[in-house]
Amino acid sequence: MKKNKLLKCFAIVGFILTSSFAFTSCKDKEEETKVTCTYDGEKFDWTDVKSATSYNVAVEENREEQAKTVNSSELNYDLSGESAKLSINAVDSNGTSLYSSDTPFIFKRLSVFDTPTYDHGIISWKKIPSAEYYLVKVGNGQPQKVENTFFELNPGANNDVCVKPVLDVSKVTDGTYYSYSIPKTYEVVATPMFESFDKTSKTFIWNTVKNCGGYYINILKDGVTVAEQGGIGIDATYYNGYSFTNAGMYTVKIAATKNANVNSYDSKYYEKTIIRLAAPQNLRTEDSDGAIVLKWDAVPYATKYKVVLPSGNFAETTNTYYKFIPEIQSNENNYNFKVYSQSTDLYTLDSLEYAEEDVIKLAMVKNIKIQGQKITWDIVDKAQGYIVSIDGTEVNVDKNEYLFDGYVGSHEVKVKANGNKSNIISSDYSTSQTIYKLSTPKNLVISNGVLTWDAVSNASSYKIILTNGNSGASDGSYTSTTNSIVINRNDLRETQTIQVQAIGDGNTIGDSLYSESYQTFVLSTPSVNVTTDGIAWTKVNNATYYTVFIDDHKKNVTGTSLNISEEDISIGIHTVIVVANGDLVHYFDSDESQAISIKLLEKPKVLENSELTGVCWNTITSASNYAVRVDDDTSDIVGQTVRNYDVVFATSGIHTISVRALGDSTQTISSGWTSIQINVQQLMSSKDLTIVKEEDKLLITATEVENAIGYKFKIGGVVYNSDTNVYEYMINNPGDFVISVAAVGTAFKYIDSNYTLEKTITVLNCPTKAEFTQEDDEIYLLSWTPVNKAVSYSVEIKIVYTDGEEKTKVYQVTNCEMKIDVNDVLSISAKIITNGNDTSTFSSNPKDVETIFVKKH
Repeated sequence: MKKNKLLKCFAIVGFILTSSFAFTSCKDKEEETKVTCTYDGEKFDWTDVKSATSYNVAVEENREEQAKTVNSSELNYDLSGESAKLSINAVDSNGTSLYSSDTPFIFKRLSVFDTPTYDHGIISWKKIPSAEYYLVKVGNGQPQKVENTFFELNPGANNDVCVKPVLDVSKVTDGTYYSYSIPKTYEVVATPMFESFDKTSKTFIWNTVKNCGGYYINILKDGVTVAEQGGIGIDATYYNGYSFTNAGMYTVKIAATKNANVNSYDSKYYEKTIIRLAAPQNLRTEDSDGAIVLKWDAVPYATKYKVVLPSGNFAETTNTYYKFIPEIQSNENNYNFKVYSQSTDLYTLDSLEYAEEDVIKLAMVKNIKIQGQKITWDIVDKAQGYIVSIDGTEVNVDKNEYLFDGYVGSHEVKVKANGNKSNIISSDYSTSQTIYKLSTPKNLVISNGVLTWDAVSNASSYKIILTNGNSGASDGSYTSTTNSIVINRNDLRETQTIQVQAIGDGNTIGDSLYSESYQTFVLSTPSVNVTTDGIAWTKVNNATYYTVFIDDHKKNVTGTSLNISEEDISIGIHTVIVVANGDLVHYFDSDESQAISIKLLEKPKVLENSELTGVCWNTITSASNYAVRVDDDTSDIVGQTVRNYDVVFATSGIHTISVRALGDSTQTISSGWTSIQINVQQLMSSKDLTIVKEEDKLLITATEVENAIGYKFKIGGVVYNSDTNVYEYMINNPGDFVISVAAVGTAFKYIDSNYTLEKTITVLNCPTKAEFTQEDDEIYLLSWTPVNKAVSYSVEIKIVYTDGEEKTKVYQVTNCEMKIDVNDVLSISAKIITNGNDTSTFSSNPKDVETIFVKKH
């Protein structure tokens, strides 16, 4: 029943009801519906009421009431007073009242919206919290929708400008609603425009505006006014009253002021941005192979930079760096640089400030020489380190020296002082200096007490250094002008180190490196002890090999032990001595070790034991224990009194069992191994399984296997052990059973057989249900549920006659029912057994059928 609402320029949507207002049903007071009502200055508009065909409406204003019936949920009304009350009654087509308002709706008269304020072509007004948007009307034009609180007027006449907020009635909380503001005319003066800007004189030039009162200039920096000038005459067309000294971004605004007309208003602002560039920041220098590289951070809006050089000249660059190459110099020199920001843009001014950096270039290095093995030079003031170039290869050092252990011969050396990579620039390389490095003495040999070596060209003398080989302390040095020197044997320690160095002139010829060490040693004496298998001794450093003396038997050994049980010597007692041998060049043989006495045990005799479960052996005198080894496994140590060893094999085939007598690691030496081979066989599997059911158990019989000591019966995945080839299995529940069997061996000569092929049998269920039913006075029917896999059923019938006689008879049937004659019968009972084929299926336990007494009609 809603109709489209009309929007007029003098009215605005107004009101919304609170939750306290409702329609209440006249027919059913338990029902209640919330109803809202609004007033937009032209009409009341309320919520539709279901099934209503008309509404009786009463409006009370100034204590006078007007009543009217309408067919829709709205009523056109002009509110003339301060407020009005509205009551509504909804009726259906029969005139029955459906709902009526318990409390009248109350509305207030509209308020006129405040007149906007004007500022340089922009009108603005206060923000209304409940407003969705605003309508601005200029003259007879269509209202323009504005979502902000301001509106830009065009230059010229703007007649009858008015504004009103369009409200979201659901947000109105103070009962205030608005019509358009009072119309007002604005004659906006045309806007002047800057036509040019002279960067040198800082002069702005603009076009002439007709019918204005003059001009107004406002200059802002970072939003704050830094200069302004009003009252500029109407004939003026330029302004140069501000110099833009400080770096930053400026906004220059110009407006034409209003004329004498009462409706005349200042023009809109025309704006221009002026930028005074900042000086470059973070000016720094880098050393680039003697050149000075200036670098700085980019300045926003700068298109180029001016670099003032130490000479007073300047250079321009569009990059943020500049490379300056100073002249080669021997002494320290200072340089000063300034950098300005510049721009080619017409409205961007070059920086007045500049970045400045003072740079020092270090003096050249002087007085290069080689002293001993060090290259040295004079200290350079302010140097942070040095670069030494030797034949073109550069090395960085912290001090004014470099330990040169390079190649023998002539070398070209030059040095430069390092700066700090900032405002101190490295020097140029020094003049190249030729130095000579002596070769290292070689081929040191001692012969008849004289140490000799190869002569070194250009050496002025030689230095011979002796060092204690044990403590590392110096044992002194000797000087020789030739390539030999007499060495007193008494001067040599048990461990002695000898080196030779060629000596230069301390200026352009440097000392050689030390020669390789020439050492002499007397080997230390090994310490010998008895082991289980023989003897062992301490390792002697630098020994080439060892000689072991067993009585008159001699053997050279490279290791530090000897298995005497494997040597070709007799059983019994022997004397053993060990000597460490040197290379007879630098190392000499040790003294003989202390002699020790040993006894080699005899080998045991090994046989299979009588039980055929393992091996046995004879007693060996002086044996501390015995070791048994099966195949290549780790040996098992058994006690001194043990003579028997059981063995369990997991696989068939040829296996080796070895036994030896063990020594005591003090005087007795273990014997060699005695071995015996055992042929281990796997038992044959049983050829067949026979299964018979006896009452509540299965009797399982396997074919006997030769050499088996027992059998393993696997039933339903569970293994049951039996000493015989027969196993009785108790049946707890009927069902399927998977059965196989394996023969069990001793695990020494015979290992278990494989399991036979599995045989699956079924123990049948008895019938789940069996009962007697009466067909007539003479016949009763016995029936039961069929059983899967049943071959037949054994039915035992017990009859008690009326004269007390009892008879029991068993019947074999294939169906699941049978009839019984009950003439002269007092009671009957039965047992039913499900029969299998006794091969793969077996009979069930009996099913007892409840005894019943015969009924006669």
